[in-house]
Order: sequence, then structure tokens, then C-alpha cells
Amino acid sequence: MSMSKSNRRIGVVINYGSLLMFLAFFYYGKFGEWNIISTTGSGLSTIIFFASLIIVYFKTGLWRLVHTKVEKLDERQLLVTYESLRYSYSIFSVLCLLIVISAEIISDYILIGVDVPLMPIFWVLFLLAHTLPASIIAWTEKEV
Repeated sequence: MSMSKSNRRIGVVINYGSLLMFLAFFYYGKFGEWNIISTTGSGLSTIIFFASLIIVYFKTGLWRLVHTKVEKLDERQLLVTYESLRYSYSIFSVLCLLIVISAEIISDYILIGVDVPLMPIFWVLFLLAHTLPASIIAWTEKEV
């Protein structure tokens, strides 16, 4: 399925926005209360995430492109995936370090004695690690 660059960009924003919304609703439910808003918000943002994942990454072939063995790529594909992986690694490693440092600061100085579950953040980082290279290609390349 072919998708224009602007539509791919919108899809990437929706995809990552839904992950952030999931985290917001999860922590709202965890530290506020689990009510209809937090439960519905978490569920709806999860549905939006998976729908945008299918449309932006699977139907366009971006997922397959960044998860294909090097031997099966032509020169252009190899260059594009290499560049996206290079940028992804930089972004991902800095983001992980910022999250770890922020979690420690929040835990030690702001929410003293409050146990903040990091597992949802780790799941989001896991998903980010797999989608970020494809997102960079979706954002930068004219055609995929």
C-alpha cells in the first residue's frame, strides 16, 4: 500500500502520540484512580496504537524493510536502512538515559517513598526500538 509522505508523518505522530497517551492514562489511573476515564483512555489509546502500527508500518512495508536481512536489500534500501538505524540508535540511547536519570530524580527528590512502576515505560521503549528506524524512513523518504 502506497502512502504519501505527509500521511506517513501524520501516522507516525498518531502512533507515538497514542503511546504517550497510554502512559498518561496509565499513570493517571495508577496514582489517581482507575475510573471510566483512565480505563477507557488506556484501552482506546492501545487500539489507536495498534491500528496506526498496522497502517503505517505493516501495510506500507516499512516494518519489513527495516527487519529484512542485509543480503536481501539492494544498495538504496541498504543505505536508507543504515541511515535510519544510525539515527535511531542515537535517539533511542539518549532517550533511555534521560528516562533512567529522570526516574531516579523523581524517585529520590519528588515522590520520596512512592513506588513508580517503570514496566509500562519499558514496554513503550521496546516498541520504540522496533518502530523508530521505520519512523525515520517514513518521515524522511519521498517513496518507500
